[in-house]
Amino acid sequence: YIRVQTESAIRCAFSFWQEEALYERLAREEFYLGIYSGLMLIMAFYNFFLFLTIRDIAYLYYFFYVISFAVFQMSLEGMVLKYLMPGLPALAKVLVPVSASASCGLAMIFAVQFLDLRRNAPRIRQAALGVLALSGAIGVAGALHHSTGVRAIGALAFPAALLVLLAGILAYRRGYTPAKYFL
Repeated sequence: YIRVQTESAIRCAFSFWQEEALYERLAREEFYLGIYSGLMLIMAFYNFFLFLTIRDIAYLYYFFYVISFAVFQMSLEGMVLKYLMPGLPALAKVLVPVSASASCGLAMIFAVQFLDLRRNAPRIRQAALGVLALSGAIGVAGALHHSTGVRAIGALAFPAALLVLLAGILAYRRGYTPAKYFL
């Protein structure tokens, strides 16, 4: 019998493997996760260089969003603990809710700026700023109590994504051309 207990999310799919086959699969997974993480970093720095050349603050917000989302993904997969913070498991654990909250909040900031929601959808802008404040509070709560932060950001993520999608659609329907690229 097996007992699993955690304060966070965990995948519990059990399989039986031959030792060599297991190591091959883990190496392949790690290789693909490395490619994904590298592509995320390339995308982040591409947008940072766009910010430096164009001087549009939206690209800087997007840079921080991509970085926070990449840290979130790497934290979920255990890559932060393995490669960046091998001696700091408590800090690596805190990164899951904190980076998830940061990426949610930064997505809101980016959407408000890029879609010019002050002009194109002021009510959606107010809701996005509310989500930003809430994700900031969740980030602090997640730093103090891991499982509370994970549950709270998990509950906020889907409505936040719908809000950003709705903002893009409204801005596009109002004739704001950049919204087409956003969507």
